[in-house]
Amino acid sequence: RAIIEETTTIRVFHATETTQLVDFEIQLKPLLDDVRLGGAENDRGYSGFTVRVPPPREMKILTESDALAGDAVGTQSRWADVTGKFSDGEQLTGIAILSHRSLPEFPPRWLLRFYGMQNVVYPGRNPIRLSVKSPLVLRHRLMIHRGDAKEARVADQQRVYELLF
Repeated sequence: RAIIEETTTIRVFHATETTQLVDFEIQLKPLLDDVRLGGAENDRGYSGFTVRVPPPREMKILTESDALAGDAVGTQSRWADVTGKFSDGEQLTGIAILSHRSLPEFPPRWLLRFYGMQNVVYPGRNPIRLSVKSPLVLRHRLMIHRGDAKEARVADQQRVYELLF
């Protein structure tokens, strides 16, 4: 029996020489009263928008506040970026995950792993009630880029993304 209707819109923008943007808008509408949504009941709270990338050589994970020395659980940031040398390439490239300011918890918490999983932890461990009157809308943007996060101006891209909608 269906309990939630999910409508996902993926927008792929024209790539430039250095950047490809992909927007995700996920709408969750409960089909019954009193539907709650939550992640795993552990300290990590697995849930929400997740990107898995094969770990590149010379991998670096960066958030708006710092480069990570190891995995992070519960780090709060508007964005996260994974940069390195993918496949056989020698050029630094990366993927940034930008979160929209319309998220109910903004900036969100993250589960960031050097084995390749990058997870926006929302709604997280504590279940939230979905409204039958208005769907929960989650917006995220992937920014695939050349160079490191600074060269790609990920922080600037995040600021622009927050102005949309």
